[in-house]
Amino acid sequence: MVNQVVKTDKLAPVVETLFHWREEDASCHCLLRIYRDEQKEEVIVVASGLHSNKSMEHDVSIDFEALALAVREQYPIYLNEANTQKVTWICHYGRFSQANTYENQTTPERWLRVTLPWPLPEHIEPWSAEWWVLRPNEVEELNTKIRLSPVADILEVLARDI
Repeated sequence: MVNQVVKTDKLAPVVETLFHWREEDASCHCLLRIYRDEQKEEVIVVASGLHSNKSMEHDVSIDFEALALAVREQYPIYLNEANTQKVTWICHYGRFSQANTYENQTTPERWLRVTLPWPLPEHIEPWSAEWWVLRPNEVEELNTKIRLSPVADILEVLARDI
């Protein structure tokens, strides 16, 4: 009997950035992380809503379809039909999504799976996606696949790199 070693490394992000996009006349941004599993031809996109996005009418959750189209346009190397079989879109919220006040010190993180067609069409009607709040076991499963550093830690590193 031969012992086999199974690689259990989590996927590291291939993109980790403050992502900017425009919807109508508003400039929007979020923390964007893209993970790619080359073997499964699968991509996981995590968009974390940030309090610094002053245009709340175009927040990540309100404008996710436009965000998805902008991500595809900006990162076609990771999101193209030829080498991607599945894309999982995640909308992420927490204390970092709100003003830092006494009242929201215990705001929990929320993870929502956003179901969009793949491949993405040229235009997606707003509010056409299906949204699912991830249960704790689904968040745990997500954490076994990808390396999710805390948003505050990533923003601190990004601020130093400017």
